[in-house]
Amino acid sequence: MLRVVLCVALAVALLAVAVPAVENAAEGRTASALRDDAAQLERAANALFTAENAAVGAGGARRQVTVRLPRPSWTSAGVDHVAIGGDFRYVLDGGRTVRVPLRAPIRASGEPIVLSDAGRHILVLSLVRDRTNGTLAVTVSRAGRPAPR
Repeated sequence: MLRVVLCVALAVALLAVAVPAVENAAEGRTASALRDDAAQLERAANALFTAENAAVGAGGARRQVTVRLPRPSWTSAGVDHVAIGGDFRYVLDGGRTVRVPLRAPIRASGEPIVLSDAGRHILVLSLVRDRTNGTLAVTVSRAGRPAPR
């Protein structure tokens, strides 16, 4: 009987040590995936600027980017939301806001785009000319609702 009690106590102690490490790894994996999505968004925006003879305006240069918000699991932390405007911000469930600066002039068409549902979100980047000062910028908008995984 004493051996069983000791085995159970040891198992509980090992589990108490392992669970935080698994949660930390899941948060790191999700944060890395979101940073990769931000980098993809930045690359797509920069590609719009470097495209030769890009038509600016209605029907002008466009790119689609997919941002994936994982469902909470043993391998992925849940995402409270992602906000995209002049930069890329995300909040993991119960965490703090993390800002990923974008080195491309990206702005939301209107309010910042907020993604909160798990799944794939398709965003459309468009190269536009600012009417007030004539400079080029990239606007980001939603292409639709999250697609099922």
